[in-house]
Amino acid sequence: MDVETHKSSESKSKAWVKAMRLSTLPLAIASTLTGVFLALHQGWFDPFLFAMTAITTVLLQINSNLANDYGDFQQGTDNDERVGPMRALQSGVLRPEEVRNGIIGFSVLSLISGVLLLYFSNLELIEKVILFALGLAAIYASIKYTAGSNPYGYRGLGDLSVVIFFGFCWRNRSVHYSSRDARSNSIPSSDIHRLF
Repeated sequence: MDVETHKSSESKSKAWVKAMRLSTLPLAIASTLTGVFLALHQGWFDPFLFAMTAITTVLLQINSNLANDYGDFQQGTDNDERVGPMRALQSGVLRPEEVRNGIIGFSVLSLISGVLLLYFSNLELIEKVILFALGLAAIYASIKYTAGSNPYGYRGLGDLSVVIFFGFCWRNRSVHYSSRDARSNSIPSSDIHRLF
């Protein structure tokens, strides 16, 4: 490999890491941990299901971050007048079709991880079907945030989506995945703060 090819692949790797926005992952894991702590409080915890839940959360967050980079570039939001760090597509290091393929890849990985999580979880079939539908909705929402012809993030609905998918739903799913008999029907204070 010559020096220029090495520099190009190194900058492309850095651009992918930048597009994935790894600094957002601890916040995504926070909702999973909240559910796990509630399951622990109820006296049951499965480390494998916790790991699968965390992996699924991380994959969904990375998918959302890639879709956000792609959507903002597609909509023209990431331009020369943008304040803040230059995004991966804006820099020109990654091409739109590469990021689109990354979104497809992380959508598939999120789906596979979610299906495995449901398969190994101790839930009734109807719960698995409902949670599968919520998982599909989460993947769809992560993409449609800023991408597509009518992105809801530009209409002020992004925070609502975060509260729904990474707040109430994910915390409740984390409890269900990690606990044999968690049937949480109340909203704990950890989710109340997300409303304000």
